[in-house]
Amino acid sequence: MKRNSTVDLLNLLSNCYRFLEDARTASQLLGIALARAHGYKTKGQELPMAGVPFWAFDSYLQRLVKAGIRVAIADQVFDGKDKSSRKVTGRAISRLVTPGTLTEEDLLQPSENNFLACVIFETGTLSNWIGLCWLDISTGNFQCALETSHSIQEAIHSISPSEILVLENHYEILQRTLPNIDNRCTVSPISFRNTYLENHSDWKQVVFSMEETLSSFQDKKKKLLSSLDISSISELEKEACGLLLLYVERTLAGELPFLSSICKSPVSTFMRMDMATRKVLEISRRMNSSDDSQRGSLLAAIRKTQTTPGARLLAMRVNAPLTCKKSIEERLDAVELLCRHPHLLERLRKVLKNCPEFERPLQRLFMKRGSPRDLLDLGVTFQQVSDIKKLLDEIELPDYLQYLLRKFQNHEKLKLLLDSCISENAPKSFSSHSATWKRTQLFGEGYIVTGYHSELDSLRGRKDELLRSLKELEIEYQKWTSTDSLKINFNSNLGFVVECTNTIDWNLFDEKIFHRLPPSQRTGINAYRFRTDKVNEIQNKLNMITDQIQELEDSIFDKVTEQVTQHAHDIREMLGALAELDVSCALAALALERNFCRPLFVEPENANIFHVKDGRHATLEHRQLDRRTDETFSMIPNDCFLDKHNGLLWIITGPNMAGKSTFLRQNALIAILAQIGSFVPASNVKMSIVDRIFCRVGASDDIYGGQSTFMLEMNETANILKHATKNSLVIMDEVGRGTSMLEGLAIAQSIVEYLHDHIGCRTLFATHLHELASLREKLTSVACYYSEAFLLKETESLCFTYKVLKGSMQCSYASKVAELADMPTPVVRRTNELLKGWKTNALSEQHMDLFRMWIEKLKNIDLDALSPREATNLLMQWKGQLQQCEEEDGKFAFGGWDPLKPPPTSFFGSHKTNCSIQRKYCCNNQKDSKVRFIVCCCDTEENANQQITEKVSNLYNHFPYPPEPVRDLEPLGYNWRWHYPTAFAFCSGRMPTAPNIRILDAGCGTGCSTEYLVHLNQGAEVIGIDISEKALAVAAERLSKSLPHSKNRYRFIQKSLFDLDDSMGTFDLINCVGVIHHTADPVMALKKLALRLKPNGILHLFVYGKHGRWEISLMQQAIRLLLGQGNENWKEGVLIGRKLFSVLPEGNRIRKREEERWSRDNQQDATFADMYVHPQEVDFTIDSLFQLIDSVNLQFLGFTNPEIFDIWRLVGKQEELLVSKISCLSERERYKLVDLLDPDNMTHFEMFLARKSFTKCNWTQRLLGTAKIQISSCLQGWPSQHLLDKDYRPITLTMSEYHFMQTAWKWYQENGHRPTVNDVLEHIYLQQEDILSLVDRVLILLEPQDDNIS
Repeated sequence: MKRNSTVDLLNLLSNCYRFLEDARTASQLLGIALARAHGYKTKGQELPMAGVPFWAFDSYLQRLVKAGIRVAIADQVFDGKDKSSRKVTGRAISRLVTPGTLTEEDLLQPSENNFLACVIFETGTLSNWIGLCWLDISTGNFQCALETSHSIQEAIHSISPSEILVLENHYEILQRTLPNIDNRCTVSPISFRNTYLENHSDWKQVVFSMEETLSSFQDKKKKLLSSLDISSISELEKEACGLLLLYVERTLAGELPFLSSICKSPVSTFMRMDMATRKVLEISRRMNSSDDSQRGSLLAAIRKTQTTPGARLLAMRVNAPLTCKKSIEERLDAVELLCRHPHLLERLRKVLKNCPEFERPLQRLFMKRGSPRDLLDLGVTFQQVSDIKKLLDEIELPDYLQYLLRKFQNHEKLKLLLDSCISENAPKSFSSHSATWKRTQLFGEGYIVTGYHSELDSLRGRKDELLRSLKELEIEYQKWTSTDSLKINFNSNLGFVVECTNTIDWNLFDEKIFHRLPPSQRTGINAYRFRTDKVNEIQNKLNMITDQIQELEDSIFDKVTEQVTQHAHDIREMLGALAELDVSCALAALALERNFCRPLFVEPENANIFHVKDGRHATLEHRQLDRRTDETFSMIPNDCFLDKHNGLLWIITGPNMAGKSTFLRQNALIAILAQIGSFVPASNVKMSIVDRIFCRVGASDDIYGGQSTFMLEMNETANILKHATKNSLVIMDEVGRGTSMLEGLAIAQSIVEYLHDHIGCRTLFATHLHELASLREKLTSVACYYSEAFLLKETESLCFTYKVLKGSMQCSYASKVAELADMPTPVVRRTNELLKGWKTNALSEQHMDLFRMWIEKLKNIDLDALSPREATNLLMQWKGQLQQCEEEDGKFAFGGWDPLKPPPTSFFGSHKTNCSIQRKYCCNNQKDSKVRFIVCCCDTEENANQQITEKVSNLYNHFPYPPEPVRDLEPLGYNWRWHYPTAFAFCSGRMPTAPNIRILDAGCGTGCSTEYLVHLNQGAEVIGIDISEKALAVAAERLSKSLPHSKNRYRFIQKSLFDLDDSMGTFDLINCVGVIHHTADPVMALKKLALRLKPNGILHLFVYGKHGRWEISLMQQAIRLLLGQGNENWKEGVLIGRKLFSVLPEGNRIRKREEERWSRDNQQDATFADMYVHPQEVDFTIDSLFQLIDSVNLQFLGFTNPEIFDIWRLVGKQEELLVSKISCLSERERYKLVDLLDPDNMTHFEMFLARKSFTKCNWTQRLLGTAKIQISSCLQGWPSQHLLDKDYRPITLTMSEYHFMQTAWKWYQENGHRPTVNDVLEHIYLQQEDILSLVDRVLILLEPQDDNIS
């Protein structure tokens, strides 16, 4: 904070600005020489004097203003009666320059606003309200707000003013309220003692009520105040506005800016962020930047605006995101439309790029500080607006763009006036004292277009004649003197003079004609200078004509300026809309370039959530694309699901450099971007409004302010806990590390508990205090996550995946990070020794839990009544528990597993054997500092997969499966899951558009599924793979007989899922039914399949369910026990199984289940063997199923039988308690509840999966209207109102639905091409939700006509 110093007075003397009383101050600040002012005395002594040349004035002025000096400029006043003489009659102060009142283009940052703020404190009452207003004089942006003592800090940081006005008696209050004002901001106390307010007796007279101030202004500037509305603002706001306007009037010497309105900005309208948050998130500037450059900030990362007003508006939005859902959605609608029309977007941006600065020129013209260049720029802008209006008229616009379009009024008359009047070479400023001004007046064409004014054209003609006469006179003088080097030249100080080189004998010149100039006027040149009577005569005539030309041009300029400023309100509205359109176009271009997605907002009352899928850090991603940066790295996306079910408060552990802070910041930036109306760097975002963002990240101190590192940390944390609400987003990193370990842990845990119990906001809490992870068991809304990292066994180097996974880490790898930092080897070695010794003596959390359990048991045991045998058994039990704890210690991490070990066997059920996980990691080590990618495989038995594969292959060679007969007929009926268009529509809501469909039948067996895949997907290439040679032989025979004409479209390969590689290519549809649960490593098998999917491909997966196959599992174990270890006589196994079923009692549960459910299917030995004698099987629960899917990073698209997983079919909605409890469950939790309550139907899980890049269709009304309709081919009984749907269930269409489908079907029959929805709606009406219902039930398929629909 800089307090504004007293005024320095600059007097314009000749071609210099000179300091008198303030010369010493100026000399020290500017480094200029100090002299004496002869003739200027005070108290008998000559005044000191210093000066700067006029041509360098702006640069010196900028340095004075940055130093907090207010500069009064006194310009020369000329004789108004005799302008031709240009006689200086005196000097008058033309303006007072302060940091907040700059209008000069060279002194302002093009892409930043320059706000002047005013703060009025309410004193003498118990209220703590504060009146605040701020104005950018250069653009006319005028706003006010009523703040509190806390919110005023956030408001000031959001505005970032250059100067703050405050009453003199409120200055100390301001210092206490705003202790951390940016050093770039100057504070100007105002009182009645100040020079420019000395006529007022007290501050109540200085700060008029708003009405009185405006009344005084109306007499002078009625147009200026005609549109100001002050009815809705408070008295404090009026006083602040009054003081600010009065200050502006005095500093600008009565020339006020154009103010169309005062915009009230309530506190609740914008997301608030304190200074610490802005600094950490690097909103406008980098945290550790040494200059004021915005490079590396969020603003620089997303700024793709084409105009400087657009850049300023974007900066304002980023610094003050909205909290009104409706306003945000309107902005997002505009961005979405522009994204869907990239060609329109490109044309708009080209037009916008041609727009010059258009806001500030209007203000300069209104304040009579404008130049011809300002008029020219407005004329160019009018033309661009006309072109933009034509482009926008071509399409249907959302409400926000329609609102902007209405502001693009037709200013054709003004445009024609400016085009016909102002020359393209118009100067940027009037400068009658510059060295080039006189030369320009004499030899230039002027800034008024020739032909616009006849009198002006006549004067210019006379001027040209006089210049030609000078040229003729020059030739005449050359002949007289026989000297070719003689010239008549113009000198800015001397005017026209005759010059010749001094090598000529000057006696050749007749003294009666050539009057030689004295040495003082020819110093510094090697020439003689002369004057002649004829030259002087022409010079006088030229001076008179140029003065007349200047006076006439100035008169024309003033008249044109007046005509323009008469429409200032409409022009200002238009220019503001143009800046808003530029921002929308910039955000759309950003979304297309970086693959951003549209965020979806929900009401906080319904769900306080923050869901981010595949989120990325916007600023780091921009750095990756920045050509000026040498580093090459890839952004690793991460999910963040903050809600009641996944945890509103995440405790995130992991080593340094693993990406915890990046993860925290990226989610805060996503919230900011979403609420400014921008698309965000993620694949999917769903969130409720965030009212405030708080950040407590990093370590720093404020020694000057008397705050240590820990004290500063506690102050920031206290601010968060006092002011965060349930709708806030809080990110905290390493809280509690500035003190002892136990005290820091206690503070950190207390903060977590307070955030959880008292505030309930969305929180990301990163820490190295691993003990906090145990809070997950105590606090219902706490979840634990960790940034993944691991050590390579071969090199002991630390590798980071930069993935945030569920669970927690018990090690931060501090010594490895120190090693990466090139710490001396002895220090690292000693660190490892100490850690090893301490860990040996330390007890793990698992040990502590076990001890706590024992203590509770001991409390309840009567030792006197305990027999020796019971005591021995108890000790043996505890010993076994201790051994189990030591074996599992370190394997599990609160719901996850150790990255260096295979997943636990419980993950896959009782039959799971060895498992390996293959992942992609990012590794840093000391020798190779550049980022690189490696593949790391976890430990596993080398031949496990091969052994299991051979056993399974042996089984199916004995019993080829499925044992369906081979026929000469085409396959009967259909299975919609194997019909690619229907399956794709079920998953995405739209028809596929991919040409050359490729399908993989993974585990095809005897080819029953392959047969349908080939038959139902005409033209597709189908590949079937299996490990059984005999099963493949049956498959080849089957298709050769049933589909003899399709033999060129399919082929069979004997191959295991684990052998799938790039040579197979990628597929649009992969069918994998009943395969991966028979593999040794389902995770690896599913990953191999995932790698073969195209970006928009789908995977049809069928796996066994554990709860529904409980009896089967028991019989499998019984047969395996009787068959004997290692016995692979599968036929004997079938025989044993059948004998067992025959001898079991009739009421036996296993026999009863077989007879009721499976006996008909198991009549054939191949089916019986597949069910009961299989050597390898993994049964899944809902939990382990989704862990499997998540482990290979696939997207779950839905079960193929969703009605089975509808919990309401089991429990109904009659019991209010159950309804309320179930409604709070997540989707996966509801699936789990069905799995637990309905085991009879949970024998298997059948679903569709896809890669994360898979996109679902989002139908809007316009896109729906242009979509083409196709009746589903998986309907039995069409055309009829009564049908069998894709699952062979009877349905009855409503009459409207039937007529809609019938009209589309007949259209195709009659015209030979599919109709659009709009084509059908012209004949039969059906509401949009009813059409989408047909789509959801896959009764019709829609093909969108816009590639950007998803």
